[in-house]
Order: sequence, then structure tokens, then C-alpha cells
Amino acid sequence: TAYKSAKVACATINGAEADFVVLPIESSTLTSIHTKYDLLSKYGLYIVGEYDLQQQQEEAAPVQDASSYTRFLLLLSSSRSATWT
Repeated sequence: TAYKSAKVACATINGAEADFVVLPIESSTLTSIHTKYDLLSKYGLYIVGEYDLQQQQEEAAPVQDASSYTRFLLLLSSSRSATWT
């Protein structure tokens, strides 16, 4: 399921409507990641996995950096962390 915001996704897992959530936490195009890390603390979520997606831009693309990335985190509610394997 896709959620409209990181806050909604975090509230969903904390409310036991989902077992886990994959959240894009950091990107080469974002300026600040602090608000998303604040959500982890607010909703008592644990990071149980991480994936870095590296995307190579086409040579014709007018960008200064030839690559971009997004870091995704697999999050789990603190109430479910003991039972998740």
C-alpha cells in the first residue's frame, strides 16, 4: 500500500494496520532527513533493514552529478520487534 506521507505510513505501522513499512529516508534530491528520523522516534519504530538504490543518469541528461540515490529503510514497530524474524 502506498501512503500519502511518511507520517501516515509511520502511524499505520504503529497502529498495527501493517506489519512493517518501507520508507524512503534519504535521497540525493532531498535537503533534510531530520523530519523523517523524528518520526521514527515519535512512533517508536526500529530500523531492521536498509537498501540503497543507485540510479545512473543518462549521459544526455543535464545534471551536474552523474548519479542519484535513494536510501530506503525497513521499519518495524517497537511492539512487534520481538516477534519479527
